[in-house]
Amino acid sequence: MIREDSEFVANCVTKFFDCLFVRGWFLNATDPLSSVRLEGQAGIQQVSRVAFDYPGIGPSAGFQLQAVLSEGFDWDLTVEFTTVSGRVALATVRELSEDRLARYPSRSKSANFRAQVNATPDARVLDIGGRDRSKMDLSTQFRVKEYVVLDIVPGSNVDVVADAHEMSRILEPESFDYVISLSVFEHLLMPWKVALEMNRVMKLGGRAWISTHQTIGMHDIPWDFWRFSDTAWDALFNESTGFRIVDRVMDHEEFILPFAIRDEKLDAEKAAGCEMSAVVVEKIGPTSLDWPVSLESVIQTMYPQGD
Repeated sequence: MIREDSEFVANCVTKFFDCLFVRGWFLNATDPLSSVRLEGQAGIQQVSRVAFDYPGIGPSAGFQLQAVLSEGFDWDLTVEFTTVSGRVALATVRELSEDRLARYPSRSKSANFRAQVNATPDARVLDIGGRDRSKMDLSTQFRVKEYVVLDIVPGSNVDVVADAHEMSRILEPESFDYVISLSVFEHLLMPWKVALEMNRVMKLGGRAWISTHQTIGMHDIPWDFWRFSDTAWDALFNESTGFRIVDRVMDHEEFILPFAIRDEKLDAEKAAGCEMSAVVVEKIGPTSLDWPVSLESVIQTMYPQGD
């Protein structure tokens, strides 16, 4: 964020129950930061420090604020930055968080893929697992000839109810220009088999945007199977499966903290996982690989259908 001739970024804006933690850097060559405070509630207990060296940014640029909130979390809580000369810059917690989110490369990469799809109005798009579960129908973001939503569970926007592990039995071979799948691959029991199925239904040169998680809490149990780093994609999308990786990204960092602290975890907050792991792949040819194992032969439960 920029206020007058000062730039400041909260690289971390997070809460833990009624505690708020903000950490980042403040840049002004002639008027550095002297204090940072949280305003907006009476009786906030807080500690802060400024002008410490911030890795990768520079000396005396860092700021950190920790606060125990007297009335619980509020997006409109305001962080007050005061410089040595007495100038004040204000930003709400929401503004700081949205500014940080806008800096993640996955946002621009996702937008670029969406623009590429919309530049092909005659395209057929397959959305794997795109049920309108969270009141978000991705098809509204695309202007294409046909947008097909496939899901294992029926829904108001689902066109084909089927198991992605067997979708080539239902969908026409080599018929889709693009494939999209958001927050689904962690719920696929055999994602390598779905990669082969994607190859069978995609056109040569077709592209896919697959987005899932490297770190996130367990959800949709018992159908929560996998987590993917940015290098895990090579195992699924490679020459043998008929793909090449065009681009990849991993961001939206998350703290990973144990419920019970112990000696070997005293510095656990210095490590991080990433909520977002995504890849863009292109089909470069057919695959001769097969995985003749059915879902039903491995697992007897069904995907939970709650909203």
